[in-house]
Amino acid sequence: MPAEPSDTRATRPFRRHLEDAAMSRALELAREDRLAASLGPRGGCVLLGADGTVLGEARTDRVARVHATAQALAEAGHRAQGATAVVTLEPCCLGGDARATGPSPLPHGPCAQALVDAGVRRVVVAHLDPDPGTSGGAALLRGAGVEVVAASAAAADEALSLNRAWTFGVQAGRPLVTWVVEGGGSAGGPNPDLDRLRAQVDTLVVSTWAVLAHDVSLAALGPDGHPAARQPLRVVVGTRELDPGLPIFDGPGRTLHFATRDPALTLAAIYDLGGRHVLLSGGTALAAEFLRAGLVDEIISHVTPEWTSQGGVGATDLGVGELPDTTRLVDVRLVDDDAGRPRMRVTLVPSSSPLVTTTGTGSRAAAEGPLR
Repeated sequence: MPAEPSDTRATRPFRRHLEDAAMSRALELAREDRLAASLGPRGGCVLLGADGTVLGEARTDRVARVHATAQALAEAGHRAQGATAVVTLEPCCLGGDARATGPSPLPHGPCAQALVDAGVRRVVVAHLDPDPGTSGGAALLRGAGVEVVAASAAAADEALSLNRAWTFGVQAGRPLVTWVVEGGGSAGGPNPDLDRLRAQVDTLVVSTWAVLAHDVSLAALGPDGHPAARQPLRVVVGTRELDPGLPIFDGPGRTLHFATRDPALTLAAIYDLGGRHVLLSGGTALAAEFLRAGLVDEIISHVTPEWTSQGGVGATDLGVGELPDTTRLVDVRLVDDDAGRPRMRVTLVPSSSPLVTTTGTGSRAAAEGPLR
């Protein structure tokens, strides 16, 4: 059994440095998974020996439904005795009790109990699990005598961003809704960033009018310009009849037609199908209905850097028409188009959206409370 490191003032900064580096690696592993939120939360785990040696590392395999912690423990084997586990997401705990009766929804047992059984002595957690069906791992670990501590505020925020749509769905009880204003602002033409966004969500929603007027297929494209291996669900909403031979029904992936114009009913049906992140596509009329219902959580428009430097930016300038008075700008980042010309992705969030409050879940203040 490896000797436990002495917890003196001299060794604490060195230990924390090793744990911070391990957390950066765990977050990097989790980021490599670019699949949609409908498959569950992304996660990464790094196991450290007493001397800082990496004993095992993994990211959650969301297709096979094998968690990062379970994989890292399997790699470490008996060396996990006395180790420190650095995890991006609180280790799962079945129904708040790892020894609860009934089958586990995973091909392995709850990760919190596995850490206890392996003899892990310390666990560093970046983000608490918001799902009441699997949360409680930190409490179980502490009850078994395992030291549980919060990661840095920066790590907590990044861990939350990795699972933003999934966390939103757990807390709001509906999918996160993103409206990308196609052709908005001053950045028209091909938009590879839109292709990336389509590939990252699990559901695309378009109106029957857009399907009939533009003959669209809405296939999500990969970096090579070809249809991505995993396609989001395509949902067409509206009461008009559609020819099953239209391109949107003939492309890769699955397409459903919801004969309704009600945004709330549409989102409820998508949520029941497992959808956690919806992208509205195909014009402003559909988005306007979702906006009026208070069911748009973020608005993305693309503009050129030269245009943004000319002065103030209004909603009409971004191509989104009228917005709620309390909509706020939350992010501006540089992306590139096919010709290598830069464009800016501008993100707005209506303050009425639950996204305003759910984004605080990963803060250090939220994490430290039950982890102290």
